[in-house]
Amino acid sequence: MHRGRVVEQGAARQILENPQHPYTQSLVKAAPSVAAARLQPEAFRVQERTAEVGVEVEAAPADNIVEIENLTKVYPVRGRGEDFVAVDDVSLAIPRGETVAIVGESGSGKTTTARMLLKVIEPTSGLIRYEGKDIASLSRAETRDFRQQVQPIFQDPYSSLNPMFTIERLIAEPLDFYKRGSGAERRARVRQLLDDALPQSMLRRYPSELSGGQRQRVAIAARSRCRPT
Repeated sequence: MHRGRVVEQGAARQILENPQHPYTQSLVKAAPSVAAARLQPEAFRVQERTAEVGVEVEAAPADNIVEIENLTKVYPVRGRGEDFVAVDDVSLAIPRGETVAIVGESGSGKTTTARMLLKVIEPTSGLIRYEGKDIASLSRAETRDFRQQVQPIFQDPYSSLNPMFTIERLIAEPLDFYKRGSGAERRARVRQLLDDALPQSMLRRYPSELSGGQRQRVAIAARSRCRPT
């Protein structure tokens, strides 16, 4: 993104190896060559190997979990003759099972786009579909369910974790809030989620006692869909 607009989009390899827009070219040139070389997902290597042996891979039909069409966010500015356009006519899709990255300098509209997708702020115009449904038309109950399924993981996980809570309480908090299962089921679910992230010996620790990577895994566990086993 650049100045609120999507200036180029495509597969990661295509963008890194053959950027077309001058702004994208400047971003790629600014990245260390070694770091850029590492940004080759396993999927690319699989395609290369299958091509070598003459295997033809049929592309699966697109199944988009998120679709954004002509999304715009405009903020009125006091004392100025014109409003500030934070996001300008953005359209993109997130296929199920894939990762989509929005890249751009500070102020280009990345966070504003994400906040609209999360229903934290309302767009000025445009459409956002999640699982085929316009999120602007969700009822209160549907919005409650939506917020359990679509969650942010912050770049700085420490700022999103209550420093006064133990790791166990942090992971249990959304389960308690949404009243998922009995107390015993919630405790079992916390241990299951923790097993996927960290050793259970860390249940009684606090965020300040964990590394940055461990805090991020706790944030992911705490935002997993709250369904007791």
